[in-house]
Amino acid sequence: MILMSYARRVIEICGGVRALSRALNRPSSTVMSWARRGSIPDEAKVSILALSRREGFGLRPEDFLPPLDDGAGEDPARQSAA
Repeated sequence: MILMSYARRVIEICGGVRALSRALNRPSSTVMSWARRGSIPDEAKVSILALSRREGFGLRPEDFLPPLDDGAGEDPARQSAA
């Protein structure tokens, strides 16, 4: 299973590369580099969280963490209960 990076997921939630770059007043190439790299610089995360609160995107700090891949593709809580 291929997981989408947290950076791509956050960028998509915020409307995509162009929308997020306009909202943050940054070049599209900067936001695209975050998507390609799969990570967002810490200083930008604060701005994106503030944008999310203003626009109602529903992002939380934990959305900026890499996804957990336990190898089985299942929720770890469900695995421990099995």
